[in-house]
Amino acid sequence: MTRIQDVLLQYREICSFCDSFDVRVRTAFPSQIACRPGCAHCCTLKTVCALEAFGIRLHLKRAGCRLVPAAQAYTSDGEPLCPFLADGRCAVYAARPVICRTHGLPLVVPGEKEPDCCPLNFTAHSVRALDTSYLLDVTRLTKNLIRLNIAFCMLLDDRGLSGMRYRMTDVLAGALPGVLLRAAALS
Repeated sequence: MTRIQDVLLQYREICSFCDSFDVRVRTAFPSQIACRPGCAHCCTLKTVCALEAFGIRLHLKRAGCRLVPAAQAYTSDGEPLCPFLADGRCAVYAARPVICRTHGLPLVVPGEKEPDCCPLNFTAHSVRALDTSYLLDVTRLTKNLIRLNIAFCMLLDDRGLSGMRYRMTDVLAGALPGVLLRAAALS
């Protein structure tokens, strides 16, 4: 196993942790979670880190997907929707970024006094009353993702990539730095 594969395995563990948290919250509070397939209320992610851009491109390659950029769609509030949405569903669901795996769920957000979640969730139950085991610490999660992204970029011999963000439209179009595209092609 290459060192890049080791980093990808650790990234998948973070994704699995997020997915397990999602299942735990949905199981404990099934009537309080409005998030469903077809709901794209939160799908406004504009950028991802190098590791996540790589993961999406690798997924597209392995799945043999050739997604064609569509006309930009918008939320009812005028926010641009993610270009990977097709009929309100994520075309790269298995490879979706970490933030997409936690959108809408009860989160502890830095600088906020109260836990936060999608306004469509927990309408009949206070998020503040939740046991801490049902609150995701965004700071800890983000720090781990940043560390993995730095390690990934160092393995590509381009640490400068670690401070960059890549637009989802560019990830879809394959308009990424050559080192990322070459690594995805070789994986």
